[in-house]
Amino acid sequence: MLRNYSRVKKFNFCSQIGGSESIRDIQEAKNIDADAFEFQIVESLFSISKIFQALEKSYAESLEELSTKYIFINICNCESLNLVNQLKQFNFPNYLKTKIIINYDRRNLIKSIYNLKNNFFEVMDYETNINKLIFDSSLQINKEKFFISLSGGMTYKSLENLFNTKIPIDFIKTGIFSINIKKVKRSELKKYLFNFQSLEAKLIKIMNNAINNKTEYLEKRKTHMTNYLLDLIN
Repeated sequence: MLRNYSRVKKFNFCSQIGGSESIRDIQEAKNIDADAFEFQIVESLFSISKIFQALEKSYAESLEELSTKYIFINICNCESLNLVNQLKQFNFPNYLKTKIIINYDRRNLIKSIYNLKNNFFEVMDYETNINKLIFDSSLQINKEKFFISLSGGMTYKSLENLFNTKIPIDFIKTGIFSINIKKVKRSELKKYLFNFQSLEAKLIKIMNNAINNKTEYLEKRKTHMTNYLLDLIN
């Protein structure tokens, strides 16, 4: 459903990949012609190497297709944060023509760094410290090879705070959407944020209704078939 919607609206579509070696997820993403892959948990250069091995195996007969794909690497805990400092040691494949996107997942970083046991906290309460940590980490990133993305607690107030940190942000992730802020005037960013978050709320409602309708249909069909089979037996 979301893939069809993205085609109609001419949005790039990103598939979430379960792990560094999730060939099945990558194959499914290939089948729907996803424009990007998001790897949720990447904690070492070994994981990075496994990502490209899996991609190359899935696209073995059409490796040139990967040249136009975007790859999100999610930085979500202390281990993956340390990985950022090691990325310059990795030889990325020559077929990649797009920059890899390093996404700092602020909510999960806070949860990991402060050893929080649940999600009942506000990013804003830790924002000053986590933004400073991300800024220090971003200094290790070669901007000629990588884009920088941020997610987690993306309110307009948070964006104002982020602009004051001098973190070289290219994208912000707000729910299911990523916004290229280099293409948006700062004065219009609040409107963009509102529009995309409103759109996500509408899409979630539509998907929820669709799931409920299908569930209701399956339950009715199950009851009907059970009664039908009992009638045959009797």
